Amino acid sequence: MLDENQIQHLSQVGQTAFQAFAKTLSILTTRESHCSDPAFFSWSEDESRSQLADLNVAAAGILSAGWEVAFLILMKEADCAVVADLMIGQNGNGKDTLADKDKDAFMEATHQMSGAMATSLRPVLGESLAAGPIELSIAEKGSPPPQLEEGEWVGLQAGLDVEDGITGSTIALLFPEASVAEMMRQTELAGVTAGVGDSIEGEGASVPTGEGEVDTGLPETEATESLEAPVLTSRENEMLQHLVPEREELPAALDIEIANLQMVMDIELSVVARLGELEMPIYEILRLGPGAILEIDKLVDEPVELLVNDKLVARGDVVVVDEKFGIRITEIVSQQKRIESLR
Repeated sequence: MLDENQIQHLSQVGQTAFQAFAKTLSILTTRESHCSDPAFFSWSEDESRSQLADLNVAAAGILSAGWEVAFLILMKEADCAVVADLMIGQNGNGKDTLADKDKDAFMEATHQMSGAMATSLRPVLGESLAAGPIELSIAEKGSPPPQLEEGEWVGLQAGLDVEDGITGSTIALLFPEASVAEMMRQTELAGVTAGVGDSIEGEGASVPTGEGEVDTGLPETEATESLEAPVLTSRENEMLQHLVPEREELPAALDIEIANLQMVMDIELSVVARLGELEMPIYEILRLGPGAILEIDKLVDEPVELLVNDKLVARGDVVVVDEKFGIRITEIVSQQKRIESLR
């Protein structure tokens, strides 16, 4: 059993994680989302199993920073279907189960949620903290996810609301009981003496995270400089406006998230123009030589595809610019089609 200090520490970790979940859902669904203050529970208790029996979708992952801690995000399948439906541009109504295309969209959402959780916990669990790949499992309604049948799990549950989509529902975050002591040790190694959701007295600076603050562990000037966003040119600002919906269409709580987009503008991504593709048996590949002609699956007048980090984002025509090939963009792929390209 966990002692009082361990339960308090886990609760503060959960509060920060749920704030990150809510912000991520707000961005992905363009609907204001909210998670209430978390409540601790132990999965071994019959009362907890009964209360959370309808949370039959589990997203399993690993938090790592030279050490590893497993985690589970539990949600109702109907809530997952709403999130997936909103992500692909639909209204989020009338679904109780996850279809195949919905699973792809929800997988993308859980990857974003776990990544946001890792980022929000870096100040206290280590700056190299990252979330690994997510595995999704769906149990029969009323049955627990299979991962919970192995070992002792403890967790936190919070109320979940998504504007015009989910009302008064529940989301849970679980860790193996044995990992809580390791997380506390990592907090001590990081030099954090206050709770995850508290500010530390002294010279430390705090970064707002919604309902609470997370201490950066840095002097105020250093923290301010490290979070300062680069100044964008007028042309870059114009391009940014095309990447996000009109501000008046977004919840007020998302204003800070749009500003935070500027902080990642200098990250380089792999961009590939794909002319086409084909499948060939090995013996034909071995016969290839100079002068061989391969017939791909595209017509002469069809546009080429533009992929960013192996995800389809646009299509365009091939042009020549200063004796080099170029692409003239003719179509930006919709969010729904970008989700479908992950399948």
